[in-house]
Amino acid sequence: MLKNSLPLLNEFRARFGTSASLYRAPGRVNLIGEHTDYNDGFVLPMAIERWTVLAAHPISSEQSRLHSTALGSTARFDPARPIQRGEPHWADYARGV
Repeated sequence: MLKNSLPLLNEFRARFGTSASLYRAPGRVNLIGEHTDYNDGFVLPMAIERWTVLAAHPISSEQSRLHSTALGSTARFDPARPIQRGEPHWADYARGV
Protein backbone atom coordinates (compact mmCIF):
# COMPACT_ATOMS: atom_id res chain seq x y z
CA MET A 1 0.00 0.00 0.00
CA LEU A 2 1.22 3.50 -0.77
CA LYS A 3 2.48 5.54 2.14
CA ASN A 4 -0.22 7.84 3.56
CA SER A 5 -2.84 6.34 1.24
CA LEU A 6 -5.57 5.89 3.87
CA PRO A 7 -6.91 9.49 3.55
CA LEU A 8 -7.15 9.08 -0.24
CA LEU A 9 -8.99 5.78 0.10
CA ASN A 10 -11.36 7.28 2.67
CA GLU A 11 -12.08 10.27 0.43
CA PHE A 12 -12.74 7.96 -2.53
CA ARG A 13 -15.20 5.88 -0.49
CA ALA A 14 -16.98 9.01 0.77
CA ARG A 15 -17.22 10.53 -2.73
CA PHE A 16 -18.06 7.43 -4.81
CA GLY A 17 -19.48 5.00 -2.22
CA THR A 18 -17.11 2.11 -2.95
CA SER A 19 -13.55 0.92 -2.33
CA ALA A 20 -10.68 1.66 -4.71
CA SER A 21 -7.37 0.34 -5.94
CA LEU A 22 -4.42 2.74 -5.88
CA TYR A 23 -1.88 3.25 -8.66
CA ARG A 24 1.16 5.52 -8.61
CA ALA A 25 3.30 6.80 -11.48
CA PRO A 26 6.57 8.68 -10.91
CA GLY A 27 7.21 12.09 -12.33
CA ARG A 28 9.86 12.20 -15.02
CA VAL A 29 12.37 14.62 -16.48
CA ASN A 30 14.75 14.38 -19.39
CA LEU A 31 18.20 15.41 -18.24
CA ILE A 32 19.34 15.82 -21.84
CA GLY A 33 17.16 16.11 -24.87
CA GLU A 34 13.57 17.07 -25.43
CA HIS A 35 11.91 15.85 -28.61
CA THR A 36 15.16 14.20 -29.70
CA ASP A 37 14.32 10.57 -28.92
CA TYR A 38 12.01 10.25 -31.93
CA ASN A 39 14.58 12.09 -34.09
CA ASP A 40 17.34 9.53 -33.40
CA GLY A 41 18.92 11.73 -30.74
CA PHE A 42 19.99 10.87 -27.21
CA VAL A 43 17.89 11.37 -24.10
CA LEU A 44 18.45 10.58 -20.46
CA PRO A 45 15.05 10.26 -18.77
CA MET A 46 14.85 9.74 -15.03
CA ALA A 47 12.19 9.50 -12.36
CA ILE A 48 11.92 12.28 -9.81
CA GLU A 49 10.50 12.35 -6.29
CA ARG A 50 7.09 13.57 -7.39
CA TRP A 51 4.27 11.35 -8.54
CA THR A 52 0.67 11.10 -9.58
CA VAL A 53 -1.62 8.81 -7.60
CA LEU A 54 -4.82 7.38 -9.06
CA ALA A 55 -7.57 5.75 -7.03
CA ALA A 56 -9.89 3.76 -9.31
CA HIS A 57 -12.76 1.29 -9.26
CA PRO A 58 -14.42 -0.36 -12.30
CA ILE A 59 -18.07 0.48 -12.91
CA SER A 60 -20.78 -0.81 -15.22
CA SER A 61 -22.22 2.65 -15.86
CA GLU A 62 -21.78 4.39 -19.20
CA GLN A 63 -20.48 7.49 -17.42
CA SER A 64 -16.91 7.73 -16.16
CA ARG A 65 -16.30 10.16 -13.31
CA LEU A 66 -12.96 11.75 -12.47
CA HIS A 67 -12.25 13.93 -9.46
CA SER A 68 -9.14 16.03 -8.86
CA THR A 69 -8.36 16.43 -5.17
CA ALA A 70 -5.78 19.09 -6.08
CA LEU A 71 -8.33 21.21 -7.98
CA GLY A 72 -11.50 20.18 -6.16
CA SER A 73 -13.49 19.56 -9.33
CA THR A 74 -15.20 16.59 -10.95
CA ALA A 75 -15.51 15.61 -14.62
CA ARG A 76 -17.96 13.19 -16.22
CA PHE A 77 -17.81 11.66 -19.69
CA ASP A 78 -18.93 8.61 -21.68
CA PRO A 79 -15.84 6.70 -22.89
CA ALA A 80 -17.91 4.97 -25.61
CA ARG A 81 -18.63 8.27 -27.37
CA PRO A 82 -16.21 10.07 -29.71
CA ILE A 83 -13.48 11.98 -27.92
CA GLN A 84 -14.25 15.66 -27.43
CA ARG A 85 -12.68 18.36 -25.32
CA GLY A 86 -14.79 19.36 -22.40
CA GLU A 87 -15.00 21.00 -19.03
CA PRO A 88 -13.02 20.94 -16.89
CA HIS A 89 -9.98 21.07 -19.17
CA TRP A 90 -7.73 19.14 -16.77
CA ALA A 91 -9.72 16.00 -17.66
CA ASP A 92 -9.08 16.21 -21.43
CA TYR A 93 -6.02 13.96 -21.24
CA ALA A 94 -8.00 11.24 -19.44
CA ARG A 95 -10.81 11.55 -21.98
CA GLY A 96 -8.28 10.96 -24.76
CA VAL A 97 -6.72 7.94 -23.12
